[in-house]
Amino acid sequence: MDPDFQTTMYEGNKSDSDSSTAPSGLEFVNVDDFAKSRLASEAGSDRNRVTFFGKHETEPQTRDSVREMGRNTKVDPTKAFILSSNVLILLFSLGIITGALNGCFAWLMKLLSHAQALIITSSPLGPLYFMFSTSFLASLSALIIKLGDMKATHGTGMAEVKALLVNDFYVSELSSIASSKIGFIRVTSLILAVGAGLSIGIAAPLVHVALCTAHSFMNRIAIFRDLLHNPDMLKQIMAAAAAVGMSTVFNAPVGGLLFSIEVTSTYYLISNYWRSFMAATTGALMYSVFLAASEGNYRIFEVTTVTNPYQKWEFLTYAFLGLIAGFLALWYLKFHQAYYMAMRKYFLASPVATAALAGAVTA
Repeated sequence: MDPDFQTTMYEGNKSDSDSSTAPSGLEFVNVDDFAKSRLASEAGSDRNRVTFFGKHETEPQTRDSVREMGRNTKVDPTKAFILSSNVLILLFSLGIITGALNGCFAWLMKLLSHAQALIITSSPLGPLYFMFSTSFLASLSALIIKLGDMKATHGTGMAEVKALLVNDFYVSELSSIASSKIGFIRVTSLILAVGAGLSIGIAAPLVHVALCTAHSFMNRIAIFRDLLHNPDMLKQIMAAAAAVGMSTVFNAPVGGLLFSIEVTSTYYLISNYWRSFMAATTGALMYSVFLAASEGNYRIFEVTTVTNPYQKWEFLTYAFLGLIAGFLALWYLKFHQAYYMAMRKYFLASPVATAALAGAVTA
């Protein structure tokens, strides 16, 4: 087959899948080849999707026959209703579970941060103890990721979210990108790292955890298992899960919905708007209920309203400040990239020691 008709897919950790039965790429098939081989294809194939790619000229008769097959395809109304109902139940449950889980995560992060603050004020040697505790928590976080041995947990998680929303995967490959094991590793390492006081982002990891939760639901609950074999519906569910994850972090359902649209760079079905908004609203509401039921404020990001925050003459000053900050950010990114590329081999060789050193330095 022409190499132009093939594309590679996200290469995650495939230790849990059988490489002999799970192909590593998604094949784009020409209309002629598809029409000739469709009747001879085996039932129950694990191919998720066949995409038509009309780059070469095809015979009109073949194209018409393929179009006719699409017109004659009938959808059972009962099955369609059951599928739609299962999706709604899944997204509603996902919003409730994700909101409660993120509330628990925020509580644990605040609890560790409060314990760190008590260590500093406990004795004259409190700052030294604080440095040791920060190094210990940071190294423990890195150790969990190393022992987990899942490539999907090595980054922030946004790359995996993007891959799930824009690419097609075989069912056997999903466990290397979003699974309960990946979610557990990411949550535990994130709680320890944030509790240690490291300045890291938590939005992207928690969004990835929401997608892992959605995959676990579909993989472990029988009524949702068929959704894994429907690539179009799977993308819609993952987009809604991304909206749920972001909305619970910032307690902003509309922001979560806009985020799911933003990261879906190919297309976004209008019919999925209200599903994602429903799931995001449920997650944000559940998160707010958790905060109201708990003692103290465990909100991850707190925003306060300020009356008359600026004067009109300050606009020019803010514009000049933004210009300076933009240049400084550009140079910082260049410096950070050069530093990381120079030190990458040491980071990969000793991740636990690197995390412990980072915790001690930032303490």
